Amino acid sequence: MNYQYVNNELWHYGVNFLDLAKKYGTPLKIRYIPAIKENILSLKDCFQRAIKKYGYPKEYIYANANKANYYAEVIKESITYADVIEASSYVDLLMTEATLKKLNLCDKYILCNGIKSKEYLQEIVSAHNRGVKVIPIFDSLDEYHFFERASFDSKLLCGIRVNIKNVYEDEADRVRCDRFGFIDAELEKLTEKIDKNRFSLVMLHYHQRADLFFEEKALYNMKYVFEEYFVPLKKLFPSLQIFNLGGGVPYSDTEKAYYLQYADNIVGTLFTLSKKYNIEPPYIMQENGRYTVSNSMAYIFEVISQKTIDGVLWYTVNSSLISTLPNAWALKSAFKFLPVNLANNEIKEVCLAGCTCDCDDVYYYQAKNKRVNMPAINHGEALYIAAFGVGAYQEFIPGGEGIYHCLLQAPAEVIIFEEENTQRCILKKELQSVQEIFTKLRF
Repeated sequence: MNYQYVNNELWHYGVNFLDLAKKYGTPLKIRYIPAIKENILSLKDCFQRAIKKYGYPKEYIYANANKANYYAEVIKESITYADVIEASSYVDLLMTEATLKKLNLCDKYILCNGIKSKEYLQEIVSAHNRGVKVIPIFDSLDEYHFFERASFDSKLLCGIRVNIKNVYEDEADRVRCDRFGFIDAELEKLTEKIDKNRFSLVMLHYHQRADLFFEEKALYNMKYVFEEYFVPLKKLFPSLQIFNLGGGVPYSDTEKAYYLQYADNIVGTLFTLSKKYNIEPPYIMQENGRYTVSNSMAYIFEVISQKTIDGVLWYTVNSSLISTLPNAWALKSAFKFLPVNLANNEIKEVCLAGCTCDCDDVYYYQAKNKRVNMPAINHGEALYIAAFGVGAYQEFIPGGEGIYHCLLQAPAEVIIFEEENTQRCILKKELQSVQEIFTKLRF
């Protein structure tokens, strides 16, 4: 995908990476904003082709999952080209409202997903009453009960998230991780209680983890949710018209043909199932975060030492991999590493390490089993390495630059001293303000 070597130097999206490294120094973070537009329009085109092929009567709706990357330049580009915006927290919703207003795109809907704090719930109600187009996705009966008690100026569009078993790689992962959505017993209670005069159920949502995507399994899950939940709910709620395959599109550093087949499978399957159950085919929605922004950012590092231990060649770079690529050890995610220069040197299998004093500061957990191909470094040479596909989540999971995952506010901090057998408590830092977050994001 746009990688090429000219005179042994790496070019990506028409940019010479060696020139960047020499001009600005390393470690260096690079954002390539045009990749976001290209990704969004390319996937929408894949689905539009499949829709045309099958004569599917409804549209594909591209929702951007803000939580993948919150920096202003990234969010503005994503919001401009996505059809719908997904927010995941109180501050996320505030930021999305402000950005849509600034871009004069207030006709776009905001999906309010995730587990909702009191402030988040209250802001959804307030935004709706101000005319903002919000669609809360109910995640629990408690959330519904809050909205049931709230006062609305008009009927509230809403969605339901269901909890399905076969989403994760294995059952142990599901039991450990998946606390989202309605289980069957709760869903039955909700459908009996929901007030059709105040709420319009328009969306069914489930989550398929994109980083654990397997084609057969994902199609199985989609069919299961459609047959077991969408069809029965459609009969109870004729307003239901959006089938939301949450979890996003699996990010793949491959050619477009992969996504053409991916879209074809989804559209064709949903069209067949709609005919089978004699119901109106739904709009198809996905919440794409990683796919939207992964290849919009890269890092450049310089190799500052090499060492062979037990037959394994280690290259140490001038940054911390445990900090810059947290998903590599937290989720065992793989990233694409390419040499920026010396491309014609002999290629060797190496393990990559960061330059901190932590033995876990390596690329991938148990790095001896995860090697990359890199040029040999001869005496007097300097090798630069680029990491790609890093634009989603990597900056915010560790709270880099004071910005946290899902735009959760950094906690207040107190320090407790003991002086002459008396304890003294001092407020070191207050709860992070919304304005501080916006300032750090460059809004």
